Amino acid sequence: MRFLLLVVILLGPLLTAEAGQDDNQYSTADVRNLLRIPGGYSAAYSTGFSEKILNRLGDRISIALLKILDEKDLENPMEIRRILPLIHDAFAFPKIISIPEDRSPKVTLFFLKSLELRSIPDDLKDQISELTKFIKHQGAT
Repeated sequence: MRFLLLVVILLGPLLTAEAGQDDNQYSTADVRNLLRIPGGYSAAYSTGFSEKILNRLGDRISIALLKILDEKDLENPMEIRRILPLIHDAFAFPKIISIPEDRSPKVTLFFLKSLELRSIPDDLKDQISELTKFIKHQGAT
């Protein structure tokens, strides 16, 4: 499993280089590669490469997720649980987010609010609420 994870992460830059301009602008290829990690992205499986990508995304993470995921994915609690750590890590270090406009979590806060309004378990709504507080705090620092 670790070998497969390593292959996905090492091939990520190659896939990104071949992606269209839209993928580069919104980092959809990078986020798509992170979503392909077996078992989902988490701190246990994160690598320096994946962290480097995520920590520089900021608000672009939500734009990429909206472009990648469909309505069915956004109704699936398991899929929502997979994306919350990605969103968290995209705002973990606001000072290193590469595009200054992406330090402001406007799209992400809207995205999280829309997730919270869906028919999902209460514990997941609580996780989204905690993530929203974290991101607002990170944006204020």
